[in-house]
Amino acid sequence: MVASMTTAYTNYQTFGLQSYLDHLSSDITIYGVCYIAGAVVLFFTNATQSFCFRYMAEKLTSRLRDIHFSALCRQNIGFFDEKKNATGALAADLSTNATKVAMISGDSQGRVVQAAFTFIAALVISFTTGSWLLTLVMLAVFPLLIMGQIIRMKHVRKGNVLSDELADVGAHASEALTNIRTVVSMGLEQSMTEKFNDLLEEPLASGRREARLNGVALGFSSFIVFATYALVFWYGGKLVDGGNITFSKLIRTLMAIMMSAQGVGQAASFLGDSDNAVKAGKAIVALKNLEPPIDSFDESGLRPTQLEGKIEFKNVTFRYPTRPEITVLKNYNLTIEAGQTVAFCGPSGGGKSTCVSLIERFYDPVEGQVLLDGVDTKELNLNWLRSQIGLVGQEPTLFIGTIAENIAYGLTEKPTQHDIEEAAKMANAHGFITKFPDGYNTQPRVL
Repeated sequence: MVASMTTAYTNYQTFGLQSYLDHLSSDITIYGVCYIAGAVVLFFTNATQSFCFRYMAEKLTSRLRDIHFSALCRQNIGFFDEKKNATGALAADLSTNATKVAMISGDSQGRVVQAAFTFIAALVISFTTGSWLLTLVMLAVFPLLIMGQIIRMKHVRKGNVLSDELADVGAHASEALTNIRTVVSMGLEQSMTEKFNDLLEEPLASGRREARLNGVALGFSSFIVFATYALVFWYGGKLVDGGNITFSKLIRTLMAIMMSAQGVGQAASFLGDSDNAVKAGKAIVALKNLEPPIDSFDESGLRPTQLEGKIEFKNVTFRYPTRPEITVLKNYNLTIEAGQTVAFCGPSGGGKSTCVSLIERFYDPVEGQVLLDGVDTKELNLNWLRSQIGLVGQEPTLFIGTIAENIAYGLTEKPTQHDIEEAAKMANAHGFITKFPDGYNTQPRVL
């Protein structure tokens, strides 16, 4: 339509014939109806495409996050002791890795399909209603056009991608806020802030490098686009001046190829995320395939029908996986009879908490055995073993949910309200719980 309007007005100004404007009016009516029909079709096709591909991407993201979180929950305590597996870093990976993989699916795949059809349609229009010679010239520079669009789109989308350099920053912030009582009690607020600022230096330096590269890249992409326009208008003008093509064919060819290049460039720009997506996908798969030495998902093992509760440490030697040079227990022997009350006393690092961790089978001894009623805990079903032990930590641990839900945590069968209240009474908590307006349905928090 643009080509027809330009040609008609040019002829009218040159020759002064009203017939050119009358012919233009007829063309505008036809093109207008075609545009409206195309808009209606485009509405339904784009809506369907967007829904299908976005739904697919969300399903993929949800499934990957489920796999990722399940793999994290499967790991043993030693995995979380490692510095690289700090809570903040793991939470950041859980939040972003699935999203990075999904970025090359969903809308990205839809854009690729759309770009392919747009390119084919542009070739058909250019070769049939435009100039085949000018089309060939533009196809010669088509890769440069696509490159320019890819660079431009990658720059626009760059700010929405979470930088990997921020993982350590997030981990530090998470640890500081999680342990804010300790930070405040020791007056470490300023120290934590300074360390946080120091950790920001690396992302800042990386950002400066990216800014320089993006500046050059954007300038290069703009140069390619406008240089292509200059080439096409120069060569197309020579063809028009020589009578080889009409001006309308020049505009028609230019618009078709340039619009297809823009579509292909936008679609191809998502391929730049493929490296991050592959890296994130490999991280999820590697975690899923990581076999923990103590697997809580393993259903094998003994489940004794009767339990007395006798605990024995036989020649136990233990070193933490993250500190293999320090022997915490060496040839340690201890017998705790069923029903006996025992207190572990000693200096910090003497192995008091370690003994509890070995009974819970958070870790396995390097040497020796931990026995429950004469059976090595390694031979017992892990979930059954832990279900027989009640562990009360020094600090309260509250999960999102009501007081009743927190009390019921860890039970294999859903307790009744009476069971929950009886447990609260045994802990001398029933009285103050019932004073809350919502009672056992109160959402608790640590003050």
